[in-house]
Amino acid sequence: MVVPPQIFELASDLWQPLDTDECEGREIHFLDSAARTPKIP
Repeated sequence: MVVPPQIFELASDLWQPLDTDECEGREIHFLDSAARTPKIP
């Protein structure tokens, strides 16, 4: 699915770190994709 840059930026700006309750019972992995993601003009 293609996501317009404006929507991606909005979602990125609204992202909040997970709290302890959300992580409980789950295996959480964070990926650093900044180095592999091309800049959006």
